[in-house]
Amino acid sequence: MMQRTAGVRGLVQPRRVLAWLSLAGPLAAALVMYLPALRSPFLTDDYILLGASRDMSFGAFLKSATVPWANPGTLELSQHYWRPLSFLTFRGLYPIFGSNPLPYHLFQFGVHCAAVVLVYFLALRLTHKRWGAAVAATVMALDPAGLESITWISALNSAALPAALGAWLAFARATSDPGRIDRRWMTISLVLEAVAFGYRETSVVIIFAMLLWYVGCERQGHLGEWRRTLASAAPPALLALALAAWLVAAPGGGNSLAGLDRDTPHIFWFYVRQVLPVTPIASHSLLAWAQRAAGVALLVVPIAALAKRRWLIASLSLGLLASLIPYSVYNLGYGARYYYFPTALLGLLAAALVAEFANELEARFPPRDWLVGLGAAALGAVLVAGALYGHGRVGKWTHQNPDVEEQWLTALRAEHASLPPRGGLWSVNTPGLLILFEGSSIGPALNYVYGGGPHPVYLISEDHIAYARGVMAPNDRIFDYKP
Repeated sequence: MMQRTAGVRGLVQPRRVLAWLSLAGPLAAALVMYLPALRSPFLTDDYILLGASRDMSFGAFLKSATVPWANPGTLELSQHYWRPLSFLTFRGLYPIFGSNPLPYHLFQFGVHCAAVVLVYFLALRLTHKRWGAAVAATVMALDPAGLESITWISALNSAALPAALGAWLAFARATSDPGRIDRRWMTISLVLEAVAFGYRETSVVIIFAMLLWYVGCERQGHLGEWRRTLASAAPPALLALALAAWLVAAPGGGNSLAGLDRDTPHIFWFYVRQVLPVTPIASHSLLAWAQRAAGVALLVVPIAALAKRRWLIASLSLGLLASLIPYSVYNLGYGARYYYFPTALLGLLAAALVAEFANELEARFPPRDWLVGLGAAALGAVLVAGALYGHGRVGKWTHQNPDVEEQWLTALRAEHASLPPRGGLWSVNTPGLLILFEGSSIGPALNYVYGGGPHPVYLISEDHIAYARGVMAPNDRIFDYKP
């Protein structure tokens, strides 16, 4: 009986609870957060991928996805982005799952879980502290800033993040011995880097942060061996430069997506403030001031870390700030949805700060189980609160975006069971979500749902219905939406 009691006590030791909670906890919390997204329907750009996967031959689809100057066909997204692996992944899933959105959402959630796991192990490698790894995984799992990267099916390019994080882990393994480079792990790192770039070009921000960590932190004590440092850093750096040069040089490769203007500093400051991912009700609210204070703190961190010679904190904070620059010059607008990749770096920075605090604490006080238990309880409370808050944010996004389009399409199908071939749609009282970019997102949805496209879309008000009836073609239809 006494042996059984001792065994039960061993199972609930604080350190064992922390070891279990540090990774399983964030993954479980992420599931709670993203549950509302699993039931959500397709949204806008999703229909471009659906239509192209259904209507284009594999050869035509492959050419459109991989050759920047090729005729895009109905894969219109390939005109703006060179993300071949993202498009081809959807094309591979479509013959299996068709128009059932759930499997695509499960794929997206699997990508997110992979990112959480890799951030955890990368933080453990960089800080050698389980506390730091737990905090990094929690930030990656629950940060709501970039939630659209998981909830929106066409954001399959998010698979670039776990590939890039895997490249960092493999690079750390390849360079762990200062005296030599493990060529096998370096090859794995380069392959994963190329895969990440094939999914999304902005994965280069993770590679840049990796190189900054290696040169500014990992090799800080070997400054005299600069040739060996450069030899190790050169392969991933040269590959990133080669891929960037390909994008810039290839006709139609997507280089027009970036551009500097007078709004760039403002947009950069917007992303800096996302270190505290809240949505202030007003610019002078307490939340708004707290977000600004968090942004100022993020700008101060690298300066303080350099002054204190805390090289890990300095390199990760500079890497995070540098990762925001590509999104600040993005021509297609800006928003918190682009914060998903920087979230991984934010998690690593948080891990470094927690590890520094833990080192200071251990230097002053001997480790005690009750203190570990208190920390595990605090982590558990954060996971529960973050999961519930995130659940609400994801549910709200789902209700305001894919649900709105699905309700509009359902009402349209109820009124018009079919659309004549190439027939246009005069849409009245169109939801605000669908009138963005002059209603360009409606056409792909109509083409996929009705076939026989393209179907021109004309957005009008109720005052112009009589005019529309006078000029519309015989195959056109009018739809007056009544939500």
